[in-house]
Amino acid sequence: MATCCICGQKIGGWGEDKLTLDESKSYICCYKCAPLIRDIEKADSPEILQAKSNALSKLMSDHETIDDVQIIIKQKIEQIVLEKGYTNVVTNPCPICGYSLSTSDSACPECGLIIYNNKPAYSTSELASIYNKRYDQYSRNPLYEYKVETIMDSAILGKFDKEAVEKVLTEYATQGWHLHSSFSNEVGKNAAVGINATINQTILIFERCIKA
Repeated sequence: MATCCICGQKIGGWGEDKLTLDESKSYICCYKCAPLIRDIEKADSPEILQAKSNALSKLMSDHETIDDVQIIIKQKIEQIVLEKGYTNVVTNPCPICGYSLSTSDSACPECGLIIYNNKPAYSTSELASIYNKRYDQYSRNPLYEYKVETIMDSAILGKFDKEAVEKVLTEYATQGWHLHSSFSNEVGKNAAVGINATINQTILIFERCIKA
């Protein structure tokens, strides 16, 4: 029984949807991979062709498809691009995950590899070196600590407590903290003496460097 040249799945007999990729080498695609090839052949826009090519690249990467099959598929896509006059369709795979990169990509959408001028910012060997030396970099990075303070609005009228916020900011500032970020969190609504009030929490996040 034959196996799919892309995903390695066994291919059934008569009646199963399949596609011959290369007769001379008996490269056949199974019922799951064949529709992707057909969708690429029928793509009526460069965006659809790019999306289908990306999906096929991801599939080949996940199943570690042999290089020979990847080359045949890449040549097929390049031929379609040439015949239909599409632009901005890229078949060059990401060296890390195999995802097909678009000319508009500043980073690989699949693994996050940074891209410059449609080429990876770092080679695979450079990335490996960076990864292996990451602990050296950690020791050179500054270290920070954080504190979170919560200040409630008035429980009756929902009035923002300006004085309480100023007091907390001042206390933390004198200890070397600075305000990193803040946001409000609605915790409920109250109706009193004919007035409807929204009650919020004011969340303050403070940051302090403990190692330059």
